[in-house]
Amino acid sequence: MALIDDAIAAYETALIALENAAPTPSFEEIVAALIARDGVEKKRQIDQAPAGATYAKLIALDDRLKAQSEAILRDDKLEEWKASVNPTPAQWWWHLNDLEPLLNKAIARYETALEALKTSAEADKSEQVLAVLLARDGVEESRKGQKQPPRASIAKLVKLDRELKEISPEIASYDTIAEWKVSLNRQAQSWWWEFKTTAPLPDRALDRYQRALGAIKENTNPSEEELLEALLARDEVEEAISGTFQNQPVPEKLARQLIDLDRQLKRHRLSLNANNQLSQWKRSLKRENFWWWNLKPELLGSEEDPPSPRDWVLTGLAIGALGIAASFILSTAQTFSKKVEGVQTDTAQNLATVLQVVGLGTAGAGALTKKGQETVEKMVTVLRLPAELHAPAALGIAGGLMVVTGIVNASLPGWGNDYIKQGQKFAKRGELIKARDSYLQASKFVRSAKAQAALTVGLGEIYERLGRYDKAIEEYEKARLLNNPTAMNALSRLLLLQELIRQGQLNIPKRAVVEAESLLGRSQEALDGEIENLITNDPEGALIFTEATINQGLVEWFKARWPRQTGIRITSPPPAATPTAPDSFNSAAIAVPPFQGPTNVERFRQENLEFFRQARGRFGNAITFLQFLRDQHGDRQNIAGKLAELEQRANCLLDASNMVLVSLAIATDSSDQEILPPEQIGPYDCVGETGRFTISPEDALIVQTVYDSLPLPGGEGQLLGALITITGDIP
Repeated sequence: MALIDDAIAAYETALIALENAAPTPSFEEIVAALIARDGVEKKRQIDQAPAGATYAKLIALDDRLKAQSEAILRDDKLEEWKASVNPTPAQWWWHLNDLEPLLNKAIARYETALEALKTSAEADKSEQVLAVLLARDGVEESRKGQKQPPRASIAKLVKLDRELKEISPEIASYDTIAEWKVSLNRQAQSWWWEFKTTAPLPDRALDRYQRALGAIKENTNPSEEELLEALLARDEVEEAISGTFQNQPVPEKLARQLIDLDRQLKRHRLSLNANNQLSQWKRSLKRENFWWWNLKPELLGSEEDPPSPRDWVLTGLAIGALGIAASFILSTAQTFSKKVEGVQTDTAQNLATVLQVVGLGTAGAGALTKKGQETVEKMVTVLRLPAELHAPAALGIAGGLMVVTGIVNASLPGWGNDYIKQGQKFAKRGELIKARDSYLQASKFVRSAKAQAALTVGLGEIYERLGRYDKAIEEYEKARLLNNPTAMNALSRLLLLQELIRQGQLNIPKRAVVEAESLLGRSQEALDGEIENLITNDPEGALIFTEATINQGLVEWFKARWPRQTGIRITSPPPAATPTAPDSFNSAAIAVPPFQGPTNVERFRQENLEFFRQARGRFGNAITFLQFLRDQHGDRQNIAGKLAELEQRANCLLDASNMVLVSLAIATDSSDQEILPPEQIGPYDCVGETGRFTISPEDALIVQTVYDSLPLPGGEGQLLGALITITGDIP
């Protein structure tokens, strides 16, 4: 026996119980019969080919169930339970109160609504139209529930649909249909929701278009309503022509009239684009596909107003100016956004970049660019200039942008100079890190060799004061390649110092001494003048010449044939300058003990006395140059600080040189008066009241290393010790 037969047997049993309890069956008996019918339906879906007798028995049982519909519908509990289980409309046994087929009822409602619409005498039939459309929706929903609707029902539906289509123009005239579709979510686009009005006649549409253009032509400042009316009238013309002629050619007379009217519309492109209204209308009305909704001002004229040769020339110049402005903007933006290792772009540069990109970049983004042209076109639109003034206006705007961007770009070296000055101020106050950052910022802007030299020299000095001799030498090397005398001065001294620290004694490689001496000579040659002429006409150059002379004295010390001190090394470079005493140095920090051991002091004196005398002579000459400078230019603020610094340095090193000669004279029991001028003996210019050297840490290191390396007996070391550790007056 098939599964469906078992289900039918259970259905029959439940139905018999229901019939026996009629006319007042219990809720449980009613539900049992309906659920049993559900079971039959489930088994029928599984058994796709039941026997004919099975179907016949099922039909007989269904008729008996329908006969009990009155008794079943009496129970109110059943309606509540139906609401809970929400049975599908296709299961008729749960809908015994609606035994007439649903499709027939829906068609009847559709017929009633349609008749009411046709016979209504009201001016506004929107409610009747909505009732018809919703009734047609109901028919479609009911029809979907039946696999094969009765032929009579389909025939009646076809007849009603034909009647609906006959009055479709009237239905389509109601603008609220689109709103109903959105509210009722009728997005499936059934044909009864898609009725359109009958296409207007071309003659009538052209007449409306002509009237709209006439209103614009008579008004020098047409309103938004007049302009919009012209565009909508052009839409109607397009619809009329498409609906009337479809794919057929438009008659010549009509075509000529339309071309003339379109040319008139194009002449109003500036008014249409004012305040960006055309773009707003186009987005709101979704009219992207028609040329009249995409009219734009054209820099090179248009078909209705072709450009003259003069316009071509002026416009070409304008485009060229935009290209130059774009290159200026690109160069400026790249300069501001350039990454410099160790520092971030500061607020001023970020603000300048924003102003460039936002304020000016919109005009020239891309050389000879269409975007730049469009920007000029927008400006012409805002000004509402007539066509003959477009090209001159474009040239004026583009030329102005070129001048402004050029001025901004030309000002970039000024930024570099400002950062260099800022770095110099920080350096004077001992704020070395801030000074370094300012110099690094300046590196993005400098262009001239002079500014580049000032930058690298300043940065080298900062690194030197921070104890970063490797970085300082790198910067001085850059300036040396620019033939900067200050850089060659500093580089020569730093090369000697670096070798001194590396070797731990004064016996440094000869090549370093030769290179330092060569750099100092080239530094003085680069000044292009004798010292007498420099003192009179170029005091700043004279200071550089004098500094080179002082450094030449240090080179003489390194030329000496010093005894080797095996195993003695400087354990660390001089400490970095402190904010409180940026140019002082504690000699106790040097880890080089005085020379000890047997040596031929007389031989040392004979071999090196000339070097020590040359050193003293260089220091003495420097003091003389500085005295002449003070006599002639001592009141000039721009050289006063450097002048005082070099005087202090020259006097100290001269004192140190005299002490070396004195020490050698004492050690050899000599009475060389040339070596012993009494007024120049003593460390008064080398050590301050706190017992610290008053010269730079680098010079102090060299001086002390020279003292410690002299091959003297232990007794004489007390004199040198007094020089280095002095805290009071010299006896």
